[in-house]
Amino acid sequence: MENLQPVLVGFTTKDLWDYIHPVALAGWVVLCAAPRWRYTMPLVLVPILINAALYGAVLLPIMLFPDPDDEAPDLSKMESVFAMFQKPDIFFVGWVHYLVFDLLVARGCAIDAISTFNVSYLRYYLMVVPCLLSILYVGPVGFLLHMILRTFVLKEPKTTTSSKKKKKN
Repeated sequence: MENLQPVLVGFTTKDLWDYIHPVALAGWVVLCAAPRWRYTMPLVLVPILINAALYGAVLLPIMLFPDPDDEAPDLSKMESVFAMFQKPDIFFVGWVHYLVFDLLVARGCAIDAISTFNVSYLRYYLMVVPCLLSILYVGPVGFLLHMILRTFVLKEPKTTTSSKKKKKN
């Protein structure tokens, strides 16, 4: 990895590696610690957008100016995809992809729990945060846990006073 070429303003992907994680972590901390703060959901978008922009800035030149010695990967073959991810710059954008989408999915699950089911702080910390942390570590499993939680445990969407009155009439 010593011969990496700069990919963004003189930085290599190895240089950028140390910045992507604290950016993402800031979003996770706010999402888990302050779910109902009015600035939480907009603030969580900031690290998502920063890392998404970084992702695009690194990926776009790779796609527009591919190495002429490389053949196009056959994405239907595991060996081809594995070989592609052996390149540090491709591995980097793949990892940033995970960071962005895991936090985006977690944000959606948090919004769902709060807006649709109006979960209390206690239920959020006891039930939703474990789903969010599962999304962080094992993405699709955490999302599956959230879907199970919302289907079998939370069940009842929050109702407003006006919708209760309409049901009585």
